[in-house]
Amino acid sequence: MSLFKALMVKRLRQIPSDGELYRRLWDDPILREICNIEDRESPYHPYQLTRFRRRVVHASDKEKAREMLRVPEKYDQIYTIALGYLDGEKPAMPKRKMDVINYI
Repeated sequence: MSLFKALMVKRLRQIPSDGELYRRLWDDPILREICNIEDRESPYHPYQLTRFRRRVVHASDKEKAREMLRVPEKYDQIYTIALGYLDGEKPAMPKRKMDVINYI
């Protein structure tokens, strides 16, 4: 979910490239908190952002997504995301911040 948050921040703040987002995630503590990146962690590398984005069906692929998801014609798709794990070992759950609520 944090990768999705990073890409939403990029879009909402109109950050021009994944490289620029990567640089800002190193320098901006507020962005790091929004994206759940701890102080000791490296931010998402541009290739991670690109790989994640390729796995998400974008709104520009509406007909493909409509067909795959069997969305009736009377509904309009705004955005589609897939949540889950790739085949293989599942990562350990990070510790929840119970006193933090994120609004996007």
